Amino acid sequence: MGSSGTGTVSHLTLESLKRAAGVDITHVPYRGGGPAFQDLLAGNIDMMFDVIPAAMPNVREGRFRPLAVGSAERVTYVPELRDVPGMRELLPRSNMDIQSWYGINVPTGTPDDRIAILHRAITEVVRSDAFRQRMEPIGFAPIADETPAAYGAYMREQEKVWQGMVEASGATME
Repeated sequence: MGSSGTGTVSHLTLESLKRAAGVDITHVPYRGGGPAFQDLLAGNIDMMFDVIPAAMPNVREGRFRPLAVGSAERVTYVPELRDVPGMRELLPRSNMDIQSWYGINVPTGTPDDRIAILHRAITEVVRSDAFRQRMEPIGFAPIADETPAAYGAYMREQEKVWQGMVEASGATME
């Protein structure tokens, strides 16, 4: 199974799948998703996990067949993935719910009033129907935290989750 590199979301998802399913799958790390996709298309590797936006062009063109999503639930907001099972269906006791995310951060010391202005503006955009309609079909689920503090708490929680996954995978800095 190919990945976009050691320690990446695709690698950590693979390692979580291996542990949850009790299977041995050879990890083939690449220098990015592009080369891994090329080898998957060429038949040099059998499968790979990657983020939905990167994989969807190949799924839509019929080059890739999605077998599962790494999240616990199905990804119903992408039409081509509505019938693809999530991890809760495939491995009910695994607690697998692997989702990558993007966030907007500012430098330490940014004044609170500026953070509040940015948060309001970003939240307004992210919660708009127009933004959602553009992002969901390409594989992004727009979510905005209620406050900057809530986002900070989420980041600290996620750091622990991903750190545990890295440690369990055995990935190291090379």
